[in-house]
Order: sequence, then structure tokens, then C-alpha cells
Amino acid sequence: MTTRERTEKVTPLEKFLVLAGDIDLLRNQIENLTTDQSIDELLEVIEVQELAERFGISITLMRKKLSNAGGRPFKLGKKWAIRKVGLLEVIQHLEKES
Repeated sequence: MTTRERTEKVTPLEKFLVLAGDIDLLRNQIENLTTDQSIDELLEVIEVQELAERFGISITLMRKKLSNAGGRPFKLGKKWAIRKVGLLEVIQHLEKES
């Protein structure tokens, strides 16, 4: 349920409490993200070609699989790449499906 849905039919005080709780939750998530990984790790990229070769499939098929699983491959010069953090999101998505 979204924050908007949770605050739609409540009193102003209850709305404030819901919003404050959501802000605290986001702050904690951001703090955990920044303490767990440096900005360099978040921005590090992996070439899609390397992943495709490792799994024995074409670059195009690997790009499609990454995109379908929530990854965001992007063009980096003449090559396709995915951010390390995006690849981790793909892995988490695939684990949930299993």
C-alpha cells in the first residue's frame, strides 16, 4: 500500500505520523545503503558481454534477460554495461521468483 493510500482518509495528525514514519524508514534505508557500500561500488559497472560469455548466451539475449528481471543495462561507448548495484537487484529479483 502506498503512502498516499495510507494517508487518504485519516486525520491530519494521523497523516503526519504516517509521513514521519515513512521518512524515518527511508532515512534508515539510505543510511544502510551508504554505510554498506561506497559510492565507487555503487557506480562500478560490469560489461554485459562478460556476463553473456560466462553463461554462453548472446549479448542481446543477456540484455533482454537483465531488463526483464529489473536490471537497467545501458550503452557505455560501443559496449553494453550494467551497474553492479543493478545486477544485485536482478539477482534479488530472481531469488524471489525461485
